[in-house]
Amino acid sequence: MKVLLRFAGVLGVVVGLQLFACIDVDGAVTGFCADKPEALGCSDGGADAGDGGTGEIPDGGYEPPGWKEGPDMDTPRAGHTATKLSDGSVLVVGGEQSAGQPVAGVELYLPKENRWKLTGSLKTARADHTATLLSGDRVLVVGGRGPNGLDLSSAEIFDPVSKTWSPAGTMPSGARASHAAALLPSGEVLVAGGGMGAMMGNSDLYSPGSGTWRSAGSLKDLRNTLTLTVVNGKAVAIGGFNSFGALATAEQYDPPPSGTGWSALPGQMAERRNGHAATPLLSGKVLVTGSRVGSNPAQVSAAVELLDMAGPSWSTQPSLKEARFGHTATELMSGQVLVTGGWKDDHQTPRASAELYLPGGGWTLIAPMSTARAFHTATRLDSGAVLIVGGVTSTGMVRSTERYVPER
Repeated sequence: MKVLLRFAGVLGVVVGLQLFACIDVDGAVTGFCADKPEALGCSDGGADAGDGGTGEIPDGGYEPPGWKEGPDMDTPRAGHTATKLSDGSVLVVGGEQSAGQPVAGVELYLPKENRWKLTGSLKTARADHTATLLSGDRVLVVGGRGPNGLDLSSAEIFDPVSKTWSPAGTMPSGARASHAAALLPSGEVLVAGGGMGAMMGNSDLYSPGSGTWRSAGSLKDLRNTLTLTVVNGKAVAIGGFNSFGALATAEQYDPPPSGTGWSALPGQMAERRNGHAATPLLSGKVLVTGSRVGSNPAQVSAAVELLDMAGPSWSTQPSLKEARFGHTATELMSGQVLVTGGWKDDHQTPRASAELYLPGGGWTLIAPMSTARAFHTATRLDSGAVLIVGGVTSTGMVRSTERYVPER
């Protein structure tokens, strides 16, 4: 039962994962582009998957669109976090390098040099935690699963000057993993859900100025593997799961004293959501993609919905071309949304495929990644490219990275 309750934790996934032979992704890329030469990322001129090497990226120069092979990290990892700092570098923290082995090491991706740099270590190795960017490029890391496999209540802060980590207290509600966190307009960090049992209904607030924690009250529904997105100053918790299964509900946190704390949003999503992605758009709306519903075996959904907080209301959007969960969904500078990877079934086979959401026009498949992966991260760089890092493949965690360069 523990694996079912923690499916989004990498530990639960890998313990129960049947390993398969390596997927011939290079062959899949070639086959895809042979069948669809007009697809984005299949054109000539260096846009094929794997092109680009690991040398320096032109500073302000032109890169042909498509997938580019990136430099490997020092440590394979999944269930990690990736946070873009103000100078454009990306701080990758924690995760698991193999089943039950969380990572303390931290690595920094330097986009202009297209390389990784080791950047100290956490006080406590952890996976399935959260990382939130604070003022001054400090990064708050909260909770997660520790070396003994148990959830953590501790937090740490990264100092960008000294490149060191220091304790940031403990959450008053207790230990949690597979939770969500969001930076509020006040500068405080809201941490919600995750953990086991009653912890899935608790939330806490961290105040960076005083370095203190306090309770933020109870969610209306218990939620694990929820998403938390700030819209118009309010944090919106979407989906997740509890003992009753995946949830179709959402709720908002309106900070006191002007707000009332947690309150349920009217209406429900058409699809229950678990292992989904929630992407804030420049329009102020939130795009929700994919899901894992049910168990033994679970069903994987391609359903897509759009949340408009002006109502608030939900609207059904064109479905993904391929059902998935444990994927990433990143808004590009063009307003399109790049969806990558994820599981195609119940934790057996990760996808290499990628697709673009065209506002008002549905989805289109593009050339796939060079590595099939789930529970990876995707970070939009200052250049507009998207950095894909790590994740779980059919044979375990990987250290590989790649970049998607959009068409201009």
